[in-house]
Amino acid sequence: DFVTDLIAQELSSDVCEIRRLSAPLKKAYADEHGLDYERLLSADSYKERYREDMIRWGVEKRNADPGYFARLTCQGADKSVLIISDARRSTDIEYFLSHPQWGALTKTVRIVSSDETRKERGWEFTTGVDDVDSECGLDRYNNWDFVIHNDNNSDVFQRDFRALMAEVNNRLENVKLNDD
Repeated sequence: DFVTDLIAQELSSDVCEIRRLSAPLKKAYADEHGLDYERLLSADSYKERYREDMIRWGVEKRNADPGYFARLTCQGADKSVLIISDARRSTDIEYFLSHPQWGALTKTVRIVSSDETRKERGWEFTTGVDDVDSECGLDRYNNWDFVIHNDNNSDVFQRDFRALMAEVNNRLENVKLNDD
């Protein structure tokens, strides 16, 4: 979320919107199971109590329809830049890359940091959660347009981030020129 927030800060809210695949998943799960949607969005024990079942339920939905949550996520999107901040499976990326409206414009971005850096930021590995596709399904995906290294080296981070923003701003300028 740190990097997506930085992108959004650099672009105006007239141009950019952040959407999360997990939001419609949690909403649909909460509705179907009579749970508190807002609490499922939090990082507290309430969400953790349902996490494994929600993952299983989400896998069943995706198996039946791989684009189910991606479609829900994009409903009503009308900005030039739509950031999907939490794609975690190759089917999520495939949906956007093959979409008739967005496919040719989609850029995939991988944010990486070492486990050591992640631990310094409060992450703790949990077996059965951090080693399943819902968390690491894209670890085997290798066709990233951009990779941003988000460890403790600000020069490397800025280099990677600036390359991404140059591409985004170039595309926005091209769209603007074509509209004029």
